[in-house]
Amino acid sequence: MGLLKGVKTTTKVESTVEDDRLGGGRQLLNSDVYNFTIKGFYLDKAASGALCAVIDFENDDGKSMRVTEYFTNKAGENYFTKDDKSHFLPGFLKLDALCILVNETPFFEQEFEDKHVQVYDRELQKEVPQKREVAVSMLGQQVKAGVIRQIVDATKKNETTGKYEPNGETKEENIIDKFFHAETEQTLKEAEQGVEGGVFMQEWLAKYKDQIPNKAKGVTAGSTPVGRTGAPAQQGAAPAKKSLFNK
Repeated sequence: MGLLKGVKTTTKVESTVEDDRLGGGRQLLNSDVYNFTIKGFYLDKAASGALCAVIDFENDDGKSMRVTEYFTNKAGENYFTKDDKSHFLPGFLKLDALCILVNETPFFEQEFEDKHVQVYDRELQKEVPQKREVAVSMLGQQVKAGVIRQIVDATKKNETTGKYEPNGETKEENIIDKFFHAETEQTLKEAEQGVEGGVFMQEWLAKYKDQIPNKAKGVTAGSTPVGRTGAPAQQGAAPAKKSLFNK
């Protein structure tokens, strides 16, 4: 676990579990909750120094989706400080929740092995085999996920700064907003609090199903029904001694 060894963390955080909140190349999925199989899961490092996990999912219809979740900032810290209080980064909490929901083992305690995987090269504009640390303990596992289809700014590389910046156009993309246990449909917080029946998942569906939130700058905010986009196309929570999910 070479990349994870350098992560700077803290035990003085306000919460070790992500909260349940309703926030504002591959075929896009409509906003909905999907059953997913984890087909790939490897660690990567951005040019800035921030660490991330790249995860490939496949739903019951065989449609694939890749997400990238950053779990540290460019300083290698998996937390931020605000008003003299420390909080884990949202990406870290999401990854930790995913791992515990899947096999009841925190993110930092997953089994990683060096393997060659297909990694997208932005300069070559194609995927090429590269060695990465792969979370083999997560491969083939099942999870439910709340997927949002949203409108965002299209970007172009600024040759002067080297950064990708909005180019005045928009595009649609998929993100995973929330993970749920594959069988019980609970969030991690619901499982820890003993809340049964997937209550938050139903609230999530009531808000997001078939909606397309508009996150692009300079475009009227809000959600648009499918078909009318309105625009051009501590080391994580401790593992439980017994199952959280009554398996």
